[in-house]
Amino acid sequence: DVAENRHAAGFDVGVLPEYRRRGIASRLLARVVAFAREADRRLLFTSTLDRVPASEAFLRRLGARAGLTLRVSQLDLAEVDPALMRAWQERARQRAAGFRTGWWDGPYPEEALPDVVAMKEAVNLMPRGDLEMEDQHATPETIRQEDAAMLARHTERWCLWVREPEAGRIAGYTEVFWSPDRPHVVWQGDTAVFTEFQNRGLGRLLKAMMVERLLRERPRAGWVRTWNSHDNAPMLKINVEMGFRPYVNSTEWQVERERVAAYLAARGGGAGE
Repeated sequence: DVAENRHAAGFDVGVLPEYRRRGIASRLLARVVAFAREADRRLLFTSTLDRVPASEAFLRRLGARAGLTLRVSQLDLAEVDPALMRAWQERARQRAAGFRTGWWDGPYPEEALPDVVAMKEAVNLMPRGDLEMEDQHATPETIRQEDAAMLARHTERWCLWVREPEAGRIAGYTEVFWSPDRPHVVWQGDTAVFTEFQNRGLGRLLKAMMVERLLRERPRAGWVRTWNSHDNAPMLKINVEMGFRPYVNSTEWQVERERVAAYLAARGGGAGE
């Protein structure tokens, strides 16, 4: 439970192709609407992939609005240029002399949680398009809960941070997630550098150090996948230079709860009062 975005709830509904057009999605949505009413959430968020056009068509029938388009990109680790990765690190260490880096593997250490809370504020720099979404503020408890869920999914996380030299504040970070159940794919999490520390090559430094470690310690991994808003030109530029190629497009949607309820009621879906 968090203090922000208490007006909204996220949901996912998926129906296998052979079972579509039988009203299954509508019945599942009725459960979503009931939960949202009970929790007093007026707005619903969900996402679609352009490889499943039926999902977008269904959401448009509901009256949902596209709020943010993301490009999912994929990096073939076998094609990474080691010389480029070394050059990025060398240039960053010249432009950001005195900055130091470090790692947190797995759940965040309890003594590090104040730093992690401050570090996670950087996610609010990421574009949100037209989504009616407030800034998110992590707390030690929400971080503990996220880490517990991560362990329950048998997922590993590496987080690489960079600190500025004066006060030792975290200037930026990047994180990746990996599961032994899908050892060939690494999922890129957040990468962010606070505004006052940008234009020093720190984003490239973090990405280069992370991919070098993946090549050393995750030999079974073949691909890294990441999400970027089409509006996030600086990070897209870094990823393209690194070798990431378009994989799929994802769209974030929002729709008023009662609009969904009205649609379902008109179809006899039982989501009325």
